[in-house]
Amino acid sequence: MLILEDHTDLQTSSGPMRVHWFRPNTLPQHPSARFPGVAVFTEIYQVTGPVERFCRQIASLGEIPGGCPESYHEFEVPGTVIPYDVEGTDRGNRYKTEKTLAAYDEDATLLLDAMASHPNCTGRSARRACTLGRGKASDSLARCTEIAGEMLLIFGKRDTHIPFDGRAKIHKALSDGGVHFSWYEQADAQHAFIRDELSKGRYDPAIASHCFEMLKELFFRKLHVEYGAPVSAPKAAPSIRRILCQIQRQMQVQIQMQMLHDHAQPVPEFPATQRLNAGFTQTHSHHYQTTLTVARISSILADIFLPMPANWPASLPDLNRVGYP
Repeated sequence: MLILEDHTDLQTSSGPMRVHWFRPNTLPQHPSARFPGVAVFTEIYQVTGPVERFCRQIASLGEIPGGCPESYHEFEVPGTVIPYDVEGTDRGNRYKTEKTLAAYDEDATLLLDAMASHPNCTGRSARRACTLGRGKASDSLARCTEIAGEMLLIFGKRDTHIPFDGRAKIHKALSDGGVHFSWYEQADAQHAFIRDELSKGRYDPAIASHCFEMLKELFFRKLHVEYGAPVSAPKAAPSIRRILCQIQRQMQVQIQMQMLHDHAQPVPEFPATQRLNAGFTQTHSHHYQTTLTVARISSILADIFLPMPANWPASLPDLNRVGYP
């Protein structure tokens, strides 16, 4: 799709924050077309060429990567792009720690509200963030239980900015916090491997394209598919084996109660061969027939519901041989 680009300035408690908008161009035929929104939070250099190119790619898929805010509006004039050099890196790293967490939260809230009220936005939104944060000075991991949506996290195993111990800490916090997330670590990727400009030789187009496909899949599944109202999950069916055990226990209780009631009655003799074949030591006719009833019920239910093990017939009385009707 063709795209349109513009910007607006949102008023924050510390002054104006410029937000760059990229959206599908449906003019002039469809001025009221609506699309999902994607909030793109930049790296420490603000809205650079690579960030703009990413936003254009997202917009061409039928989404509004709108906002893309200038994260350090407290320190720079609107429209400032921090250069990819030593001075620019030091400046961006200094800004990210000097800016308060409350200011980051305020920016995000204003941005999402503006995106939701955008005339071309459906109100459904996702977020995409690059390398931007306060590291150990942040309480983001402690607050991860507040995350309600699905996450996709992508790392390079050769990224010295986020070594193994740091990635393990993030993974554990998200897992312990019950966050719904996917996790991908690329074996050879370094820091800034998706940045196609001044990445110090770390840009890998093939890996970057693969990661972009994962992002597209998540955005399509969460932003474009209408699932409708959820229904409650059906209750799990009771285990058939558990039912059999309950029947047997109940019948055993009935047998014991009957034995206590009839203990004084004379016991008829049964042929020893029948007792042996049936696998029981009970010789009382009532008790014997009741026990066979348990076996018959269990056998019928097992034939219907359970896969037959190879030794199944040997585990039940041979009802025909004992003459049970």
